[in-house]
Amino acid sequence: MKKFLIAAGAATLAGALTASPASAAPTVLDFTGNACDAGACTTGNAIAQSYGDSAGVDVSYATFTFTGNPTALDARYWDVGYGDLVGVIWAGTNQTDFSGRITLTALPGYEISLLSFDIATYLNNSAESPVLIESLGGTGIFDDVVDTLSPGHNHITVNSAYFTDGIALNWGPDAFNVGLDNIAFDVRAIDGTGPIPEPATWAMLILGFGAAGSVLRRRRPVAA
Repeated sequence: MKKFLIAAGAATLAGALTASPASAAPTVLDFTGNACDAGACTTGNAIAQSYGDSAGVDVSYATFTFTGNPTALDARYWDVGYGDLVGVIWAGTNQTDFSGRITLTALPGYEISLLSFDIATYLNNSAESPVLIESLGGTGIFDDVVDTLSPGHNHITVNSAYFTDGIALNWGPDAFNVGLDNIAFDVRAIDGTGPIPEPATWAMLILGFGAAGSVLRRRRPVAA
């Protein structure tokens, strides 16, 4: 019995020390609530740069030209018309020259994984759209032309690795006619502590170490 308790305590301790980093529920950018500079979004409002920010991630939104140069244009909100999605992010001023970018920057002590997103076109205008996803350090994650599945939408599953720098999601150069919604990502701590053991786990640890101490005391040689 004592051997079992010692083994159980050691195994539980090992599990506690090697537990995976703590992770909260995934975040989904669906552009509801106070997602715009004006608070609650109406069609044409600029997406707020603070929307989606948390203790572990800074989220930002930008518009780029076809050649990859940043612009002063805001990424904006639209309510309906992009496939069957309700509330999307789009970018630019015409159908052919602008890309949108959503940047997920990991804050110190955290790492990020991009899970999935929805993509659709406005009034059936773009059957396909280029999508480029990479870490902020330049590691490629996804690079393809995806179908917008008009008149519905396409759900793209990514499930990327975790990155300590962050991830950039780019689409376009038809980001004026192509919108994104339900961008899901996961942020988790990497401070090495892992999840805090449950009370039952601590009880098993204490019981195991107590049994180990009892066995060691009984094995001490008795003086002549």
